Amino acid sequence: MALRDNRRSLAVPGKIESREYKIFKEEEKLKTLPVSIYEKACRFSLRLLTISMSGKEKEKMQDAIDFSHLKATPEGVASLTVLLGVVVSLPLLALAVSNFLGYPGLPPGQAAMALLVFLPFLVYLYNYPFHLRKMYEIETGSEIVNMILYMAIYMRNNPNLEGAMEFSAENLSGKLVYELRKLMWDVEVGNFVSMQDGLLAYSTKWKENREFLESIDLLIGSLSQTEERRLTMLDQAVQVILAGNRESAQHFTQDLNTPVMFLHAMGIILPLLGFVMFPLVSVFLDVGPSHTFLHDKRNTRKEAGDVQQNRHNGESGSSQIRQIFCR
Repeated sequence: MALRDNRRSLAVPGKIESREYKIFKEEEKLKTLPVSIYEKACRFSLRLLTISMSGKEKEKMQDAIDFSHLKATPEGVASLTVLLGVVVSLPLLALAVSNFLGYPGLPPGQAAMALLVFLPFLVYLYNYPFHLRKMYEIETGSEIVNMILYMAIYMRNNPNLEGAMEFSAENLSGKLVYELRKLMWDVEVGNFVSMQDGLLAYSTKWKENREFLESIDLLIGSLSQTEERRLTMLDQAVQVILAGNRESAQHFTQDLNTPVMFLHAMGIILPLLGFVMFPLVSVFLDVGPSHTFLHDKRNTRKEAGDVQQNRHNGESGSSQIRQIFCR
């Protein structure tokens, strides 16, 4: 009986893990832990209050979270927003009710104003994953261009997609490196049949970047072409991604035109107009300079003292003249 148990234990081998796989598991475990204050707050809020999401809004939120590698869930983001809104609104409501009943508290108007001031912060807190995705797209835009360049450089001499991906991952130094290494590992463990399938699946993440999709198609298509045609397609892939990056930069500068004009008008032109208009208002409306923002109280007191001193000197001088004439 003991011999059968030993045979069964020998027949079922233990789980063999390579050193690289253990390192990868440790890195993945560390990467899933919350790092930023926002991620920790989402996880803490989800434990206290669970707000479920469904439909297209959840899909959009999950897509933004996955794209920006944010360690949170759509339910955690919604729970954080609702919980923080409740924590802030309840004390203000209690103070307003206390003031209404005649006890020390906060006037209802001031409480409503405080809620209106805090409301944009809640909106920003809820839309933070979308904002983070936009920032991630801007930061990795140049890395995508370098990725295509490195792949084209490698494939000019060695038409091999796996080697081109490894060459790009070794030379890049930004956030895109993690995604490329993750893609290489998925191909290595068999999640994708080949690097071509994995690269096509990865390119769907950047479906809004049409130039990147077209460049990937040209790189993959060059593998089955003749020598001259292959080099031509590699050059086309580089030209397409560069033209797309140039066009996106132009759109970005055009989108910044209106905010810059607003800041210029409110921060420079409006103060200058104020400096010009305040003296004119004081002249036409017969308002003293003490009612404008351009006058200092110290100067007002000094001028009043000078006027009184001049009056005193004038009165003393006129009295001396009268005494002389009387004599």
